Amino acid sequence: MYERHEAMVGAYKDVTGYWQTFSRTDVRYAYNARHHGVAYFLYSSGYTSCVEPGRQASLRIQGYGNVTGIRIGTRSRCYV
Repeated sequence: MYERHEAMVGAYKDVTGYWQTFSRTDVRYAYNARHHGVAYFLYSSGYTSCVEPGRQASLRIQGYGNVTGIRIGTRSRCYV
């Protein structure tokens, strides 16, 4: 996970069935370097987003709020 100056501020790799707490508010985007497994993000609004393996995505989505949790899954596609 990267902040606005493109400095890496976090890395998660453990596959979990629960949300891992994430408290930083300056994160701008995520890059999923995993070969298999998606990264799900939970926002303060209750919405979620997902980044597939080998992709990056903005975590600043209008109306979603701040990221409050992250969960790594074993699927290779989001929301299948």
